[in-house]
Order: sequence, then structure tokens, then C-alpha cells
Amino acid sequence: MGRLDAPGLFPGSGGGALGAISEEQRMNNEWARRATVFGRGSLIMLATGIYYAMVHDDEEYKNAREDMKNQWWLIPLGGDRPGIKIPIPFEVGTIYKIIPEQLMRAYFEDEHDLRDVRHEMRRQIAESLMFDLRPQLIRPMIDAFTNRDAYQRDEIVPSWMEDTVASTEHYTPYTNRFARLMGDTLDKIPFLQNVDFLTDPMKLEYMMRQYTGTLGAYAMAVTDRVTRQLITKDNIVGTAADFGFSNRTWSNLPALGDLFYDPQKGGGYQEDFYELVEDVDKFITTLGQIEENRGHAEGRKYEEEHKALADAKARLQYFERRMKHYRTERDRLFERTDLSDEDKRRQLFRMFETRDDMLAEVVNIMADVREERSVLEAVLGTDI
Repeated sequence: MGRLDAPGLFPGSGGGALGAISEEQRMNNEWARRATVFGRGSLIMLATGIYYAMVHDDEEYKNAREDMKNQWWLIPLGGDRPGIKIPIPFEVGTIYKIIPEQLMRAYFEDEHDLRDVRHEMRRQIAESLMFDLRPQLIRPMIDAFTNRDAYQRDEIVPSWMEDTVASTEHYTPYTNRFARLMGDTLDKIPFLQNVDFLTDPMKLEYMMRQYTGTLGAYAMAVTDRVTRQLITKDNIVGTAADFGFSNRTWSNLPALGDLFYDPQKGGGYQEDFYELVEDVDKFITTLGQIEENRGHAEGRKYEEEHKALADAKARLQYFERRMKHYRTERDRLFERTDLSDEDKRRQLFRMFETRDDMLAEVVNIMADVREERSVLEAVLGTDI
């Protein structure tokens, strides 16, 4: 974007006293360097295009979470083996990997439109290409206080849980057990009992990961394993503490697991489902507000304009009931003591398959919702 004018970078004008090259030669050198940068970036873009053409119809790619698709190149190995994940190079990856892939997805995938591209670009600009002016020392605390996971663009604690359950009970079977013990301990200290984000296990786990970084995440996984097996005698199957050298568990191994992912765990369809539930909930709330303030005629007009969301309501309620049953059965499996860990893993992965087969239908519902949006609505930011 600018001039390569670092002192001593070039001999001669603008960089040294020897005068070995002219200003014209210097400028030609700059353009050559820029052409090299663009050429190498184009190779990354070409590789991304080939990569997307190879994997975009693959169920393992479709069912990967958005943050996985955007931050890595995912290479499935087939069968029940973990896939390989190659991290993208930050700002260069944003320009030459994420943007081209997002545009290809908007063109080829019915359930992905320009609104999704806009959301991802906004996140990349805020997190990769711009400075976060919040001091690093308190940034994780601010995120925990506002209940916002800055990396995954999601709530740390689901809103239904935060609004209805005491902070010390904010956990799932996947929550780090050491963080749960810490939350219980801090809750017994005077003056901290009402400080929710310091006694909330899910928020404590988030802050611990943010403050300690990669090495801290490894230590937390090991600590979670030790706590569950030696102190609380809890289930480890399906959690970050479930690591080993079998096909089912080596993607969780500290350090080595950073190179692999387990495509059978999926989670992408589930993520799409809850995103669609939020859209429908917002639609229903907005519809009620319009009918109350402007009358039923305006409400019917608004409902007709967003017919796909209105039609999706009953179908999503069916899936919500099925997902509630799935969570109940999953938690019941985790609590069983009559099964070995390997038997639990087999049953859990069968449950993942059943869940994903069920939620694959959500992709079609999302495609219907995206289809009714105009290009102008998607680009300018109409979220419903």
C-alpha cells in the first residue's frame, strides 16, 4: 500500500549513503516485491478454490462449524479417522482464503448468502485487520461480563441458561470440571457471591483459556482429566479431557490434537439450527410488536414479507423437541456407570449421526429463508 522506505533497506537514495542504485531502480524493486506478494497470494487463492471445489459437497465439510471452516483448511481422511486441519495465515488468510471461500459459498450454497458473507467480513475486520482498543489485561473479563465469546461470535452461556439458572450451575457435561470446582469455591467467599461472571463455571473456563493461551489450554485439558478421574469420578467421554491414541480420541490430545479434528463430531448443522431459531424468535417478537403498535393488518403484511420464517416456525418447534430429547439421552449416557468408556464413545457417536441426520433438514429450511431475501437486504444488513 505504501513505500518500502525502511532505513538501510536499499542502498542509495532514501536508504543509504552509498548511492548504489537510482530512485528509478528502487521503485522498480518495490513494484517487483508487490508483484511477488500478489503472485503468492494468488497461489493461496487458487489453492482455496481447488480446495473448496473438492470438499464443498462433502458431508464432513458441510457439517463443520463456521469457525472451523474459516480458520482452517479441513482435509478429511475418511472412515472414522480424524481429519487434518491446516491453520490459515491470519491477515493474509483473511484476504486470500476467507474472502474467496465466502464468496464461493454464497454462489454455490443455497443456505449461505451475502448476509453470511457480510457477517464474516465484519468479524474479520474487527478481529484480524483492526486493533482491539480494549486493554488485554481486562478484555477476557469484559467478554465474560457481557457474555460474549469474541472468537466464536456466540454467547459464552446460552441466554436461556443465564436467565433462569444460578450462575454456579452454568455448566454442561462438556464444561471443565476444574472450572466448576473453582466457581463453587469462589461462591463461598464473601462479596463474590453476587459477582456472576466470577462464579460462573462456563465464564471462568473462557477467561482461563483467554488468559493462559495455548499452553494454558493444554494444562486445562490435563487438569480436567485428573480432576474427573481422581477427584470427582466424573464422565470423561465426549469432553476435552477424553484424549488418547485411538481414532476416537487422538484429536483431543494436547499439542498433537491441534493438527487434527474429528469430523464425526460435526456441530455445523446444530450451529445452523440454533442460528435459525434465533432468527425465528426475533421474527416472532418483531411481529408481535408490529401488531401491538400498528395493528393486525401491518402484522399480516410483515408476516407475508417473511413467509419462509413464518413457515419455518412449526418445523423448528418439532426439531427443538427432538433436540431436547437428544440432550436428555446424551446426559443420561454420560451418567451411566455400567458402560465402559469405549462403549459410551460408540453410543455417543451413533447419537451424533442420528442428530446430524435429523438436522440436515435444517439446511433446506435455511435455503428457503435465504431465498426470500433480496440481494439488497442481505448486503445492507437486514437480519430478518
